[in-house]
Amino acid sequence: MSVKNLTTKEELFVLIQKEWDALQKTLARVDRSEMEDAGVCGEWSVKDILAHLFAWQQMVLDWYTTGKRGDIPKTPSAEFNWQQLPQLNQRIYEQHHERTLEEVLGDFHASHRRMLETIGEMSAEEMFTPGYYKWTKKLPFVSYIGSCTSSHYNWANKEIRKWKKS
Repeated sequence: MSVKNLTTKEELFVLIQKEWDALQKTLARVDRSEMEDAGVCGEWSVKDILAHLFAWQQMVLDWYTTGKRGDIPKTPSAEFNWQQLPQLNQRIYEQHHERTLEEVLGDFHASHRRMLETIGEMSAEEMFTPGYYKWTKKLPFVSYIGSCTSSHYNWANKEIRKWKKS
């Protein structure tokens, strides 16, 4: 199920939890000694993928905070536009690649919890109404939430499982 078909926060929580649990199950099959091995997704390791996930969650949370103030955030970032996602993702990789596994795992879990807390605090109207925040244009904010949680967890899970099989 995708977030496009969701109509309630409860459905969103269920979808996020399903994909989170699947990712956690896959991560449990990765030895700690393998977490920093390159080549899982291009040059990225499992650690780099997890850093990518929480970095995107932080961006979405920042956009939300900016939007709640009535301002329009620079999306996806001040330096990159939507056509430059490969460059933005490379920047994220470069910013987090040298961090320790413990730091990345801590941020990954903390960011997931913060996403769930933020969703819990949001009204259904601000989450599901297309264009509720001017910067989302015709999209509902739930599209951004789904892209950095359930959809991203699903993507990471597939990449890591594919790597583990090879």
